[in-house]
Amino acid sequence: MKLFIKLAALVFTVLLVLSFLPGCGKKAGAPDRDLFSGEEAMPDWYPENVDLWTWSPAPAGTPRVVDDANILSDAEEQSLEAQIAGVVSQYDADIVIFTDNSTHGLSRSVYAADFYDFNGYGCGPEHDGFCLFICMDPASRGGWCCVTGQPRELYTNDNANALDDVLYAYLGAGDYYTGFSDWVNNVAGMLDKGIPFAPSWYPSRTEKFIRRNDPNAARVVDEVYALSAEQATALTQKANAISEKYGIDVVVLAADGRTLLADQDYTDAFYRYNGYGLGEKFDGVMLSLFNKAYMHVEGKAADKLTDTNVQRLIEGANDAFVSGDYYKAADRWLDYLDKTLKTGRTPRTPTVWGIRSAIAGLISAISSAFNMSSAKSSMKTVRTAYSAGDHLIGNSLRIGNTGDVFTHNTVTRVYSPVVHNEGKTGGGGGSSYSGGYSGSSGTSHSGSGRDF
Repeated sequence: MKLFIKLAALVFTVLLVLSFLPGCGKKAGAPDRDLFSGEEAMPDWYPENVDLWTWSPAPAGTPRVVDDANILSDAEEQSLEAQIAGVVSQYDADIVIFTDNSTHGLSRSVYAADFYDFNGYGCGPEHDGFCLFICMDPASRGGWCCVTGQPRELYTNDNANALDDVLYAYLGAGDYYTGFSDWVNNVAGMLDKGIPFAPSWYPSRTEKFIRRNDPNAARVVDEVYALSAEQATALTQKANAISEKYGIDVVVLAADGRTLLADQDYTDAFYRYNGYGLGEKFDGVMLSLFNKAYMHVEGKAADKLTDTNVQRLIEGANDAFVSGDYYKAADRWLDYLDKTLKTGRTPRTPTVWGIRSAIAGLISAISSAFNMSSAKSSMKTVRTAYSAGDHLIGNSLRIGNTGDVFTHNTVTRVYSPVVHNEGKTGGGGGSSYSGGYSGSSGTSHSGSGRDF
């Protein structure tokens, strides 16, 4: 027994001494090491001692595509490397794609941050850049995008979800190369315009925008191909006539709007960035049709149109747009706009007149019912009969045998199609977003990720 106690005390002493030796302690969030075998649990790029690590830039020629999970061909890696190099040189933000079959016990977010930090990636003093990490562990397959430095301002929750929606649809389908290539392009678009999937006319963040008057810009723009050539011509002629009559620009937009901009923001931006408006104050008014109508009013047009007028003009367009008829909605809006600018008052829509007529009819019906009730109460009537028997002469009605005879049945079949959901989703039900977290190095990052 005494020998056993001595051996236990010796083992305890050895372990206690080892815990204080340099490199044997464990930092919070740092990986475990196998002390007895001497083998590292982490890949070669991971520092032996996180506490002693200091950042140094990645050497020239360090790859930006590291496919340790082997899901890309050599040709695909080379293509992505060239694509990334072009984006990095243009926007001074690093882009790294890293795949592995394990996170070695760390969360995906920390593992992505550690790979980026410990390998010296990043541009400028804040190490600006993106690291897309994909874990191909069958038990926990998913990804995380780690964002560092200045780009964190752009990587908002909405922007992250929009990028991930597209990326993880590709990853879930196993189309890794196309997904990565598209993601790089979308990140470049966000760096250029501030939001992913911005329309081509949206201004770049890297260039100073100077507003202009463009007399050659189309005053009827059909982004969804909802108008025939004849309809577009007719609307253009009517819009130009109103513009010349009142000295303001008149624009109609059948809007696509598949961006992260809200419909009203899209309307305002389209008018501002496409050269619309007359004179120094860019006088004009625009109707945009998404799933409903919106308006932009500026300069002299805003002085002529009150908030009430604008609301009624929108109601007039929406009233005609219920069946999805873009031409009818725009045509009525132009008619109402002409009358409003001429008289200062916007005509009532047919729906409003219908509601008013219904209310008037209801009031009339109530009044008539009241008057009829009063008249009936003043009348004297004969004795009330409560059954048909009160009107029969005794023994004058004879009823023979009756019965139901079944002849046939009729079956009506109604076709009810089965609706299949063919839309792709990114998996995971939505991105897990973090506006600020730290990897093992202590550097602050933003990021988002999903399972797939």
